[in-house]
Formats: sequence, C-alpha cells, structure tokens
Amino acid sequence: MRINRRHFLKTAATATAAGTLMSDDIWAGAYKAEVYVVHGTDVEKMLARGIAPFGGWKSFIRPGQKVAIKANATWPRRPETGANTDPLLVGSCVAACKAAGAKLVVVPDNVGDDPEKSFEISGIKKAVEQAGGSIFSPRDKPYRGTELPLGKVLKTVDIA
Repeated sequence: MRINRRHFLKTAATATAAGTLMSDDIWAGAYKAEVYVVHGTDVEKMLARGIAPFGGWKSFIRPGQKVAIKANATWPRRPETGANTDPLLVGSCVAACKAAGAKLVVVPDNVGDDPEKSFEISGIKKAVEQAGGSIFSPRDKPYRGTELPLGKVLKTVDIA
C-alpha cells in the first residue's frame, strides 16, 4: 500500500486526537527512563562512566560491525558556540566504538549549509578522522530502495 497525503494526514490526526484524549494515568506507566548525570572535564572518562550502567560499549557493538553515530554538524560554527555536537564528544564516541570492535564508524549528517564547511568549521571532521572514523553527508549521494520485510504500511524506504 502506498501512503498518500490524505492517508498520512488522517492517520496523524487520529493519533493526535487519541493521544490528547487519553488520560494521564494511561501514559504514566508507558515511559520509564533513567537519567545518569556524569560530572568532570575528561570527555572520554565521562563518556565511559555514562555508558557503563548500560553494559558499556560492548553491549551495543559486536566485533566487525558497522556503526553510525548521529551527531549534529548542521551549522558552520566553531565548537565554542555550542551550535553543534561537541567535537570532543563525537571523536570520543568514534574511538570508543572502534575500541569495542567496530570495523567502520561513520558520522552522517544532512546539514543545512555546505556539508564540507560545516564538518570542517565545527571541528567534527578532524575529531572523527583522528579517532579512525569518517564523515558522510547524504546530500547529492545516491539513495537506494531497501525493503522492510516486517513493514505493514511502509514496505520500502530509500536509504543513503
């Protein structure tokens, strides 16, 4: 089944109405989150302490796996402006994934401006490459259709 605009809007309106009309009691148990706060100045150590309660990086990454880390590199701004994800954090994530056995670590972003400029000025490109990863901007890259075998409505999706 192909999704058309009318079907999408009808489904979105129904979901919004249902969510609005449901009582808070129903939602109270639906979402349970734990928040871990880590203090310090050493980004790598803080990252390791923050991921430890979840079993560490090896609980998410299998040896030889390909990993994508979605950082925000949207704006061509220097790191100290806080407009993008801190390059030290992104580089530390890439290094941690590589240390956990990842074969390939890619940091993608579909930036709002010139991708090369945004990745360069933000410091993310340098941090990622120094940690052994690579950056990727899907702009002007070919997309390919990929089947979703368990999809009920959406059967295929284009992936960069």
